[in-house]
Amino acid sequence: SKEPLSYLNKEEALQLIKNPIKDVIFHNHSEELIFDYTSGSAFFTQIFCSRLVDYLNSERSNVVGKEEIEIGAERLCTGTHRLEKSTFECLTKEADGSDFNEADNIRVLKAIAEYTRAGGHVNMEDLNIDFSQEKLKSILDNLYTRRVISKQDKGYSINVKLFVRWILNN
Repeated sequence: SKEPLSYLNKEEALQLIKNPIKDVIFHNHSEELIFDYTSGSAFFTQIFCSRLVDYLNSERSNVVGKEEIEIGAERLCTGTHRLEKSTFECLTKEADGSDFNEADNIRVLKAIAEYTRAGGHVNMEDLNIDFSQEKLKSILDNLYTRRVISKQDKGYSINVKLFVRWILNN
């Protein structure tokens, strides 16, 4: 059966990042950038770290700074080795078989990503999508309940910043 998984808190996520690769040296708290990209999603954290290790091995290095994290994020989101759309189905599809349409979810998430690419939140009224306010609110409420997006006052943002970067590039 499919069960929703909660996000790891920052301490748990940092353990997941650092413990399996003990011989890697993280400079200037660069492991926290991985947490920023994955928001504590164990699934995306493992993918990110796996690709980071592949990159470090190709460079014959065991030192990670901001530059290596940004290169890792770039490779996950662009080029021939970017993640497939199916990797993000846990964010875009409904696991419970409900009536929410993946294409509608993606449209809303892309609009949020475009508006918040530099950070911050977007109000529902500012999303330029040709849905009724009722339908848009229903989709936003569902994405919020599933922890795909967060809500601050009336504004929304996508939790997994790696997905923001990916959706803006694909």
